[in-house]
Amino acid sequence: MKALITSLFFFLLTITSVANATLNKEIFVVPERKIEQSTVVLDNKQVSCVARAVYHEARGEDAYGKFAVAHVVINRAQQDKKSFCDIVNERNRHGCQFSWKCKRTKKIDAKDEAWVDSFSVATIAMSGYTSDNTYGATYFHSTKVNPKWNKVMVQTTMIGRHIFYKEPL
Repeated sequence: MKALITSLFFFLLTITSVANATLNKEIFVVPERKIEQSTVVLDNKQVSCVARAVYHEARGEDAYGKFAVAHVVINRAQQDKKSFCDIVNERNRHGCQFSWKCKRTKKIDAKDEAWVDSFSVATIAMSGYTSDNTYGATYFHSTKVNPKWNKVMVQTTMIGRHIFYKEPL
């Protein structure tokens, strides 16, 4: 019960602070498409997987960038009909789908403000309370790199230090 109350508190706190910080970006609007209830299982493990992706990929981004990373995981899970953890832990022929998964990372401190923020972003995004600001992207990369795979993708947007893509129709 204490964990539920704490999560609700951080959820409301995040909505307030994120909404204040991103009003011009219209992140808190009625979703273009609500995530189907049968697709979402908001158990702690699944939320933690999306939160870890947000934490490692977008910890230095503003809220808009953090929600973008969360939406890529959500979009890919829906497209591939897999769990959020399956998407985050996925491996491909080159290694890990998310580069940080192949590296040794330190254990995340549950009291770390960036972790609490990432967990809140994951919870809100997975609950369907935000629009997909990536326009259906299922891939992204940092602006610091130019991977070969992006040549066959359709760029949907650029947010912060990330470029977002989806597969061509």
